Amino acid sequence: MGYSVDLNKISILRYREILKKQNLLPSRKILLENLEENFHRIAATGIDNLAELKNNISSTQRLFAFAAKNRGA
Repeated sequence: MGYSVDLNKISILRYREILKKQNLLPSRKILLENLEENFHRIAATGIDNLAELKNNISSTQRLFAFAAKNRGA
């Protein structure tokens, strides 16, 4: 029995709504800048849930590759 959240069950659009309602730490408030546009771009890449997003940005190399591939998405 695990106590972690199944990231496959949280859609990108649902996560966007969750973020909007959070009281974020000052260092995390940057996540709210251009929130709609940024999440639209993520969804346009074909990423449907948080597990896929996490996999695509799980390391520095993957993060840079994801950013370069989707710069104008």
